[in-house]
Amino acid sequence: MKKLALFFFFAVISFAFTACSGENTPSDDVNAQNGFAKEWRIVAAKFGREVAEASMFENYRIQLNADGSYSVVNPDGFPSPSAGVSGNWLSNAVGSEITFDGTTAVTVVFFSPSGEMMTWEWDVRLPGKERTTYRFELEAVK
Repeated sequence: MKKLALFFFFAVISFAFTACSGENTPSDDVNAQNGFAKEWRIVAAKFGREVAEASMFENYRIQLNADGSYSVVNPDGFPSPSAGVSGNWLSNAVGSEITFDGTTAVTVVFFSPSGEMMTWEWDVRLPGKERTTYRFELEAVK
């Protein structure tokens, strides 16, 4: 049952990163992008009102590279639709939004002064369902 829940969780993440659309004006502001360029781990996740169990995401990493590429890392080797997902990312000039692959925009609702914590939110609209706000709290991997 746990593996089925993990599969569903990462299927939704993959859908969000590859199928949702958002509008963003790209920027070449390297300083804003470099503030986010590091490896991040998810420390909390919420889907609408549902809080995800830590076991569903605790070992997954999102690597944001300074060259504008990203990859989702799965150190457990658990088969997941999001494992091996990679592409390009870009932050806007003020660092309030990150766009993945030119289509999926997440709002950066918090970025700590130390650059070690970040929180993302984005809306997902699945056919036949209400709009749901997803939220990831991330911590820089040291």
